[in-house]
Amino acid sequence: MERKEAYIEFENKKELPPNVRKVLEIAFLEYPEFKKISVQTFSPRDDFDAGGYYEFIENEKGEPIAQICVSEGGANLLAPLLDIRKSSVAINAEMLGIDPSKMSPELLQIFIITHELGHIRDYQVNFSSDPNLEGWKAVDEMAYQRESVLTMLPIRNINPTDLARELAGVENLQEVLDRFSEVKEYPRFEDIKSVDDVLFAQEREYRLSAPEAYADEFAVNFIKRHSSKLNISELFAENDNIRSYPLAA
Repeated sequence: MERKEAYIEFENKKELPPNVRKVLEIAFLEYPEFKKISVQTFSPRDDFDAGGYYEFIENEKGEPIAQICVSEGGANLLAPLLDIRKSSVAINAEMLGIDPSKMSPELLQIFIITHELGHIRDYQVNFSSDPNLEGWKAVDEMAYQRESVLTMLPIRNINPTDLARELAGVENLQEVLDRFSEVKEYPRFEDIKSVDDVLFAQEREYRLSAPEAYADEFAVNFIKRHSSKLNISELFAENDNIRSYPLAA
């Protein structure tokens, strides 16, 4: 049997945080089509901006290339997110089957990069492979579906990160209701008792959307399969509650 290579080289490898490098080494071996992805680092404008995102850039032929951008530096720089994005962190932990207190900056960094890979996998499987969506049409269709999600949130047309930034320091629920009266139209408005409840509702509905659910499912499955290689298997040794998802296998 041919020996499988233990690692893979890719552009900008040395510039990337160690956890990100490790995830990409594993992912590029498991999914050869990921080798076309461009990976870049960026300097966050504030603590809310730390983490990662994906976008599409144009190559020399005018074709779309998926690009993942991750915030530069070590996992410790993501520590503020554990507090200021509590709703997101709590949902991540729930999906992984662990207590939120176990969500370290290192695990959060791993979840973020695998989540972004999940978006790219969604693009490859459900959009770029569609013969009716060639080139940038696939990108546009994916973007349209993601934008449509924002119109259905408790506070419309704002993603959870930007909402958390917008409400930073706000403690009075009435102030939120005055600024965003559409919250009162939310079907589960009776559960909203605090600003944190608003943030959690926004995050939950966002993450339940098809694009985010696909990326989350990919991340959970990936982390489950490779927890030993990622040096995080001890988190799940006592409790194998990590759910396995079929959609992003």
